[in-house]
Amino acid sequence: MPEQMSLEERVSTLLNKIGSRAKCKGCGQQIWWVTTRHGKKMPVSESFLCHFEDCQSADQFRSKPRRDEEVNDDAHNAHDDDYVGDADVPF
Repeated sequence: MPEQMSLEERVSTLLNKIGSRAKCKGCGQQIWWVTTRHGKKMPVSESFLCHFEDCQSADQFRSKPRRDEEVNDDAHNAHDDDYVGDADVPF
């Protein structure tokens, strides 16, 4: 009976089949470049997370702020002089 592979070995085997192995230029961790269903390249770590989530040097590779760091409050992002408050909304 064949010896069973550990979870880490199975994950590594799967990542080798679907991506190309590389080393992160920021932290040195082993990663795999996989192609998303939208055709974009994404670095993936052995934890199956996008490597941007667990890389200590991820910020040096970001081209724009993360969505959870952006302020998305239209009332505060609108021109302050034009904003008159919710009381003037006709509904």
